[in-house]
Amino acid sequence: MTTDLDAIIIGGFYGTGRRRSGNVSVFLLGVLARSLDEREAAEAMKPGAPCPEVYTFAKVGTGYNLDELDQMRQELEPYWQPWDDDNIPSHLNCWKPQKSDLRPDVWIDPRHSKILEVYGFELSFSTLYQTGLTIRFPRCKAIRNDKEWCQCIDLQDLNAARGSLSTKRASEVAFGQKSTTKRVKKRTTISARRPSGVLQGYSRADLNGIEQERNVFEGKEFCVLFGKYETPPPNIASTIPDGIVDEHAKQLSKQTVEKLVHSFGGNIVQNPIESTIYVVAAGDAGFKVVNLKKQGLYNIVHIRWIFKCVAASRLVSLKASDFVFATALQREILARGYDRYGDHFTEHVNPEELKRIMRDVCVNVGKEQEVSRWQIQIQDLTMEEAEAMDCPFTFLSHCVVYFHHCIRPDGSFAAENTVTAGETMFLEQQLRLYGGTVAHEIDSCVTHIVIETASHQSQKDRLLPAIRNLRHHGLPEP
Repeated sequence: MTTDLDAIIIGGFYGTGRRRSGNVSVFLLGVLARSLDEREAAEAMKPGAPCPEVYTFAKVGTGYNLDELDQMRQELEPYWQPWDDDNIPSHLNCWKPQKSDLRPDVWIDPRHSKILEVYGFELSFSTLYQTGLTIRFPRCKAIRNDKEWCQCIDLQDLNAARGSLSTKRASEVAFGQKSTTKRVKKRTTISARRPSGVLQGYSRADLNGIEQERNVFEGKEFCVLFGKYETPPPNIASTIPDGIVDEHAKQLSKQTVEKLVHSFGGNIVQNPIESTIYVVAAGDAGFKVVNLKKQGLYNIVHIRWIFKCVAASRLVSLKASDFVFATALQREILARGYDRYGDHFTEHVNPEELKRIMRDVCVNVGKEQEVSRWQIQIQDLTMEEAEAMDCPFTFLSHCVVYFHHCIRPDGSFAAENTVTAGETMFLEQQLRLYGGTVAHEIDSCVTHIVIETASHQSQKDRLLPAIRNLRHHGLPEP
C-alpha cells in the first residue's frame, strides 16, 4: 500500500445511479507544482492574483460516505465551473485529457477547493496525468477540513514518496533488516515460477495505440466478460479497422472485443459498476455470468449486437434475441413487443433469426425466468449496500432454509429426532449470521430444506406432499 497523500480537488465528474445521478460524485485530484510558504499563499489569495500551477495526479470516487459527499457538494457548489476543452484553465498548463473518461464535467480553482487524504495499492508511472505518476486503486481516507488548500502535497514531495517506496527494500538492507547473503543455488533447477497477476485470458486489453474510428458507443460504458466469442460475418469484418480482428481467427478473445468496442468510442471497465450500461458475454454459461444473472442488476448482451452497431455505424436498438440476460425492468419493456421466445409481434424476421428463435424454443420450453427473494432484495438496495452484501460474511444471503423436525402435538421434539432443540437453534443462528433467512414453512421462497440425516426416510416422506404441491402449481421447488 502507498503512504497517505494529501491531494487537492481540481475537477469533478457527475455520478450516475439513483443516489448520485446529476451531482458531482467523483473528483479529479492534483498536486501543486511547487510548495508555497505563508507569504506566497497569502499573495495568491489577493483579488486578481494568478492561480498557482497545479499538476493533475489521479481520480478518486470511493472512500467517503453519502453524508460526507453531500457536505462536500454543498461547500464546493458555488465554485464549480463548466469544463471547456477550448478554454482550459491556465493553472492546469494546457492539460488535455487523453481519454474521454478523464475529461471532467466541471473544474474548480484550487484556492476554493478541499484537500483529500488518499491512498491506494501503489504509485505507478502514467502518461495520462501531468505528474507522470498516479495512484492505483485510489481511495479517500479522510477529508482534510483542517488543512488549507496550499498545504497539499507538491510535485517534489510526490516524487520523493515514489522514490521512498521504490527504495524501501534497499534501505531495509542498509539498516540490517534484510540479509544481503545470497543463497546457494540448487544444482537442479525447477521450472521458473509463473509471474503473479491476472491470467492472460482475463486481463485488460492494451488499448494504447488503438484509435477511435467512430463514436458509435460514445458515452457508453462496457464490461466484457471472459469467453470465446464468435467471429464477425465477412460483410461486417470488412468494416472493422485493421489490426483489431485476425481474419484467420476462429474465435475472438475478451481482449479483442474490448479493442473493438474501444475503437468505436466505448469505455471499458473490468468489473460492472453503477455506471456500466452493457455487459457483453459469449453465452449464458460461466461463473461470472451466472452471478450477474442472480444479482439481476445488469443487462447482458451478445456480441452479435456489437457487430450490428459496427455494421450500421450507429447504436442499433436491442432486440430480445440480443440479450443473454435482461433485468426485470428490461423484461417488462420487451414483453410489450415480444413473446416469451423473442419473436416480435409485428416485425418480420429473416431466416437466421427464425432458426435462432426455434432453437431457443427447444431449449427454453417449460422453463420460466425465476426471480428469487434474494434478487428482489438486491435490486431494492443502493449501490453501496449491494456492494457491502458481496463479502465472505454474507455468502448465504441468497439462501432461505427450512429446518425440518419431527414435532409432537404439544410442540416438543419427538424421540426420533437425533438433533436437540438447542443444536437446531444454534444452526439457525449460524445461518442468520452469514446472511441467510430461516423459513418456518415450506413455500416457493424456500431454497433449501435441511433434515437430520439423508437416511431418515420417514422425514423425507413427510416433506414430499409440500414439495408436490409446489410442483403441481408450477412454483419453484427447494
